This record gives sequence, C-alpha cells and structure tokens, in this order.
Amino acid sequence: MSGVLARLLLFLAPFVLFAIWLWVMRRTALGDGRIPPRVARRITATGLALIVVTVVGFIVYGLFGEAARPEGPYVPARAGDGGIESGHFEKKTDNDDAPPP
Repeated sequence: MSGVLARLLLFLAPFVLFAIWLWVMRRTALGDGRIPPRVARRITATGLALIVVTVVGFIVYGLFGEAARPEGPYVPARAGDGGIESGHFEKKTDNDDAPPP
C-alpha cells in the first residue's frame, strides 16, 4: 500500500507544484504581468534551498544509506545459460580479508 501511495504522490507532485505556482503568479503579478522583486527573490531563494537540500540528501544517503554498506564485491550482470543473470553483490567470506598467497 505504501508503494502505491508513494508512486501516486510522485505522480501528482508536478501537478500540485504547477497549481501552486499558477496561484502565486496570478495573485502577485502586477497589471502588466511582471512579478514584484520581493516575490522573485523568495521564489529564487526557495529554489536554491531545495537544490541544496537535495544535494545534501544525496551525500547523506551515499555516506550512510544502503549504498554505503555493500556486502562484498559487485558482480555485474551477464548473459549465459540462455538468459540474463542480474548483477548482485557477493557475500563476503572470512577469507576475503586474507592476503593472496
């Protein structure tokens, strides 16, 4: 259920943001269609803040998320035995840390 809800929210997000933008533009635009400088600065600051939050989120996820804890070496996808074997991480064994002979 939460997967369906997440996909639905991701689908609807652009439409909701466009509706908010349209409402703000109609409410704040001057008679000739120009946006007051105060509103333009707020929109710019909000956009920059969203970009910064996104970049920080990517960095935090990369450092502390699932991607930072692979179980072992990555084995890429390959074709064989009449099908495609998907890529995966191999499990680490106790011998992986030992130096080669």
